[in-house]
Amino acid sequence: MNAWSATANVPFVETNTDPQVRIARTQGKEYWSYLGTDILSISADQLTMNLDSSNQVIIYTDSEYQGFAQTLDPGKYHWGQIHNDIITVRSLKIPAGMKVTFYSDVNFGGESKTFTADTPYVSDDFNV
Repeated sequence: MNAWSATANVPFVETNTDPQVRIARTQGKEYWSYLGTDILSISADQLTMNLDSSNQVIIYTDSEYQGFAQTLDPGKYHWGQIHNDIITVRSLKIPAGMKVTFYSDVNFGGESKTFTADTPYVSDDFNV
C-alpha cells in the first residue's frame, strides 16, 4: 500500500490512535473500500477497507511488508515468472492454511525453506 505514496501522494502510516482508514485482510470477503471522505462518517469500530479477497500470497522486497510487492496465486513459480523488481524476498503475507516454499536451486531443487504464516522478515540464513 505504501507504493501509492510514490505516485499518488497518498501516504499510509500505521497507528492505533484514531485511524481514519481501517484496513483488514479478511480472506473470502473480497476487495472493498469506502471512497474519499465517506470514511469519515463510518463508526470508529468499523472497517473502511478490506484488501484480502482470496488465497493470494504477497511477497515484498523489504522486511516488515515494505518495498515493492507482488501478489501470487497458488501455483509453482520459476524465478523468471516473478516481477523484475523483485530481486530478493524479505517478507511475505500468507493466507491461513497455505504455505510457501522457497528453493535454493532452479527447478525446485536444492535446499528449501517453507513458511506457513505471515513473515515480517525472511532470515538471512536462506537467500531468497
